[in-house]
Amino acid sequence: MNGRGDAMGGSMVINPNTPKGQWMMEDMKTHHKCDLYSSDAIALYRNSEDFLERSTKINETSEALADWFHTHPDLSRVYYPKFTQPDLYNRFLNTSCTGHKPGYGGLISIILGSHMCQRTFYDSLGVYKGPSLGTNFTLVCPYTLLAHYHELEFVRAYNVSPNLIRIAVGLEEYDTLKDRFEKAFDISRLHPKLKPAAATRNIQQQRGYCTVSLAGRQRSASASINAISWQLKHQIRIMWKLMR
Repeated sequence: MNGRGDAMGGSMVINPNTPKGQWMMEDMKTHHKCDLYSSDAIALYRNSEDFLERSTKINETSEALADWFHTHPDLSRVYYPKFTQPDLYNRFLNTSCTGHKPGYGGLISIILGSHMCQRTFYDSLGVYKGPSLGTNFTLVCPYTLLAHYHELEFVRAYNVSPNLIRIAVGLEEYDTLKDRFEKAFDISRLHPKLKPAAATRNIQQQRGYCTVSLAGRQRSASASINAISWQLKHQIRIMWKLMR
């Protein structure tokens, strides 16, 4: 609701019909004072006055961006309610609010293709980096690494990629964001995207930032500054021998 990122507020929903919920209710009443600091309250109130307008803009931009991502050759997966669970989401869309166009929200998660350098893409993407969401400016973060860095094997068991990138879309124009993402895509390609072999299984290396998938085997190389693919490293060795 705030949007500007200059104040924070939150709420807790407790189910009093469960033993733990009842304990939490009593604990909150006894040990916690749920007062919002006056200056924060003023900031939240003022900044939330245009919330519906901002929400409509973010919904429209996010859907357009997700549509573009959905068919982009440099991405292997796009997570967005329009594509992952539209029937369930559409049942709860609030269409009765005057002056607001409901949508699928401003959060999009993507996974780059195996021919892309994860680190280069993240570093070269011209938007702000951070784990928050709901701001007026777009934020990007490597969410799995931030939230589950010490339990990557656990999240892999639930088919969650460590290379997942979360995007919280802001109020920038769609064309502006598309241009910034396209530039990052162009810079981050290690090699042209290869078609998978029909009779073999491609396995994507899940560790590290730069990855490359080869039929039947995995190769990964990294340097102190930039991680590079095995193919590029092999080509550099050949060029070095020729120069000698």
